[in-house]
Amino acid sequence: MTGECGRCGNTVPTTKSGYPHAHKYGGRQCFGVEVRVVGGGGHSWCLVCGKRVDIDEGGDIFQHGHCQGNRTAPHPYPPGDDEFTPPSIFEPVLRALGRKEFAFDPCSHPDSKVPAMTKLYYEHDGLSFNWDAEGVGWGQPPYSRPQEWIRRFAAHPGGMVCLLNGDYSTSIWENVIWPKALFVILMHKRIKHESPHRTVVGGAKRPSALVAFDPEQVITWVPEGIAELETMGRAVT
Repeated sequence: MTGECGRCGNTVPTTKSGYPHAHKYGGRQCFGVEVRVVGGGGHSWCLVCGKRVDIDEGGDIFQHGHCQGNRTAPHPYPPGDDEFTPPSIFEPVLRALGRKEFAFDPCSHPDSKVPAMTKLYYEHDGLSFNWDAEGVGWGQPPYSRPQEWIRRFAAHPGGMVCLLNGDYSTSIWENVIWPKALFVILMHKRIKHESPHRTVVGGAKRPSALVAFDPEQVITWVPEGIAELETMGRAVT
């Protein structure tokens, strides 16, 4: 199958779910994730009952059993990985950056409200992309495998702000986060994540931390915004 990349406009190979394979444009890897698929139909996964279901050419779900679900995901998410950041967390971060949106979010979700110029979803495998030319990004890595994501966040030249699991006894905190973070804010309260299944899910099982990485010192911060972030938890620099 092929489709028209929503970013560079080129016709590129796509997966059966209609998402583009990685492709080059202008000498670099294109992050285009929206395509107009030539052809259509196939299968997807219902976000209500979790079953594999048939979809029509427009991507709409066919009735299946007694489920009334009409929203699908091209690939099922591991348990807990479809919970995403609420506005009460990312909006203060954007104010601290003096921005209306992040440059990119490499581990986003189709229903996530985090504004970003480029969003990569679970099925795109954001770790397979080269982020180096992108600006400051946002990241809430999947809880099922956060370590490799955090290493990439810490090394991103454009800087990253992340919401991470606050299990400070782990090796990723000892070897990567504490040595490389610009600052860490240990959140006062357990985060109530949002989910495609319901508006707000229960509080996180562990404490959370807001972490900023800026290895090239390219991020410009708004002092008043930083002061607001510091009211959300205990700041450690």
